[in-house]
Amino acid sequence: RRSSDLGCRAIRNPLMLLDEFDPVLCMGALSDKDGDDRHMSRLVYMPAMLRRQITNYFEHCSAISRQLIGYLPQDEAPNRWARGFFLWTSPSGLRRAEITPSKIYEQMALLPGYTTHRVNAYRKFIRTSLAERGCPPESLATYMGHWLRGEEPQDTYSSFSPAVYANVLEEWVTPLLRELGWSALS
Repeated sequence: RRSSDLGCRAIRNPLMLLDEFDPVLCMGALSDKDGDDRHMSRLVYMPAMLRRQITNYFEHCSAISRQLIGYLPQDEAPNRWARGFFLWTSPSGLRRAEITPSKIYEQMALLPGYTTHRVNAYRKFIRTSLAERGCPPESLATYMGHWLRGEEPQDTYSSFSPAVYANVLEEWVTPLLRELGWSALS
């Protein structure tokens, strides 16, 4: 659900750590369109409600991991599960599974009455919703990661202002999330 707030494509383990976001602008770089060099990264805004949700989720994952000591394998890298996980039972016991688009889709299918859908299906919804409400097209294109060569917000000669961008997104995204009834779960 967090990735939908950021307009994220269906990527492997989309959860970012909170320290990857600038605490003043509430923005971070998301690389959901390219390789490890991150040359197509884009700035994403994290509304305060989303920050609370991610904090709560990571605390929940830590609490589960502490409660299941002795049941989960202990020979794994220390921060391997820092970005969250799914739990599943294998023939050899309880295990954690990485969050991936296919795993999310599998989890959707387990919910009775829930219609499964592509993990990034919300991208069209959020783009259309923000455009219909009048969100400035330049900010919306940047938010979605749509730009042509020479229009990149991070280009050397760009007049793009991350602070103005954060304010614009706060003005448009937060009310949309409120209207949809989203809130941080604890």
